[in-house]
Amino acid sequence: MKLCQDRRGTQKDMNYLDVGRVMVNYELPLNEVILDFYDRLKSLSHGYASLDYEFIGYREADLVKVDILLNGETVDALSIIAAKDKSQARARQLAEKMKELIPQQMFEVAIQAAIGEQDHRARDGQRPAQERDRQVLRRRHHAQAQILREAEGRQETNEAGRPGGDPTGSLSCSPESSGLALPEENKLKSTIREYAETLVIAIILALVIRTFVVQAFKIPSGSMIPTLNIGDHILVNKFIYGVRLPFTDVTLIPIREPHRGDIIVFRFPKDESKDFIKRVVGLPGDTIEVKNKEVYLNGQKQDESYAIHEDDNPAHSVPDRDNFGPVSVPKDSYFVMGDNRDHSLDSRFWGFVDFSKIKGQAFIIYWSWDGEASWVRWNRIGKLIH
Repeated sequence: MKLCQDRRGTQKDMNYLDVGRVMVNYELPLNEVILDFYDRLKSLSHGYASLDYEFIGYREADLVKVDILLNGETVDALSIIAAKDKSQARARQLAEKMKELIPQQMFEVAIQAAIGEQDHRARDGQRPAQERDRQVLRRRHHAQAQILREAEGRQETNEAGRPGGDPTGSLSCSPESSGLALPEENKLKSTIREYAETLVIAIILALVIRTFVVQAFKIPSGSMIPTLNIGDHILVNKFIYGVRLPFTDVTLIPIREPHRGDIIVFRFPKDESKDFIKRVVGLPGDTIEVKNKEVYLNGQKQDESYAIHEDDNPAHSVPDRDNFGPVSVPKDSYFVMGDNRDHSLDSRFWGFVDFSKIKGQAFIIYWSWDGEASWVRWNRIGKLIH
């Protein structure tokens, strides 16, 4: 409810569906929902909350544009539309984040967050305050000294090329310069054909890579915390377990079988339209048992440093979750569990994963968005998954 109120929401209704579930009805501005509302909702509820929304119409709102300027130049990719009453806080937040992210330079970098619609770029002391058309929040990156600028300018001048000719190192290849000018109609057709060929080749390569090599997925829930967080974007190796015939479960070229500890993406056995990600705990022929939340493999207690248990209250004991088995893993099947053991829907509840349903092995995080902080987790980008 606090999340909805912070997003300028108005509560319309609240119904208790049963002892453990409640449905809350809010009216929210659409721009507060589409950015990261779902990620923050899942994060705050540890993956339990769900979201459904519908468009109800247009309403007037007091909004302003917030721009980020670097050395006086507007960076359009960082511009946002914000509510006027929250624009100063958002502007300060963006400016402070940019100050942290931009490394120290040998020259001064002016960071400005500008609020308003006029193209006015303020400078400290240049104009009286009453002449400014919008509010500017300025942050500066101070450097040690301003050197090498003149030397760099001279180097660029020396590399500019010979007088009256092409720049040094360039290739003069236009038809006009060689006396082979083409008719305008032929040039247009040639350009269209080149773009079409490039587009078709790019689409074919993308389909081949996605089908046989690697595929991107986003983590929507907290069942794999701390290994994978909500908002992590990962790449999955699709050929490590074999090359399959497209749109079927037939393996054409087997490579290797999953190992214990592999983090795999697979089609959910109860609904194959959904993809799940879990860690392989048991292989075909293994005997799996859970005693008081501890996993026993073939009678031996396992040391699982990657697993966490957030519910330590004995009164909250769940039979299949905390005590399970023993069961034997069938042929060509695997027993999988989430690293966040108390908040994971895995083989303890719905059974085994057939080898033919495994899509691949997760191996790297290529992007990570923190929904609570509304910012990028830079320390997680490029992190290998194991």
